[in-house]
Amino acid sequence: MRIKLVSLPVLAFSAGLILTACDAVAEYTVVNGTDQPLITRALFEGDCQLVRGNRADYLPERHVEPFETLLYEDIYGAGIGSQGVKCIQVLTADRRLILAAPYEEGKRYEVAEPTTFADEPAPEISELPKQSGPDQILEGIREEPVQNAIAIGFFLVFFLIGLVLFVGTLAGIAYAAFLTVRRFYRYYRGTS
Repeated sequence: MRIKLVSLPVLAFSAGLILTACDAVAEYTVVNGTDQPLITRALFEGDCQLVRGNRADYLPERHVEPFETLLYEDIYGAGIGSQGVKCIQVLTADRRLILAAPYEEGKRYEVAEPTTFADEPAPEISELPKQSGPDQILEGIREEPVQNAIAIGFFLVFFLIGLVLFVGTLAGIAYAAFLTVRRFYRYYRGTS
């Protein structure tokens, strides 16, 4: 008796869908029209002026050389509890905030000679406190409960379908092993 292992490819496909659905891209352009190097970073919080927070509130920083244009691209996990990029920030080399704006994918942000600086320099991301994974998820759910409830629902549906297919595959393999052992047992018992 042949066993069709159709559920294994379906399980792999489902897992692939779940994994690819968990990535998002932050993409924007910063034009440095100044004669000094600048730093840009993306922020997950809605308060664009925030320079202190948690490490998980920011994507990695990129340096923009004087009179250069930088295409900022970062792929990040946007799983359950993740609210996506909300703001971009541009800092001077001494880490003073000169531009804080709402994030729009593909938007071009231009910085001319900075005239206003933030009073307080922004700390390095590595100097900010860590936020635990469960705290990040809970914060995201509090900020966008409907979107995250839908995401959790889809995750549970795909998880349960994958689990059923996995258990079915294991049961099929166990049944095939049982039939094979039984056939060998009957064969060798009949020939002795």
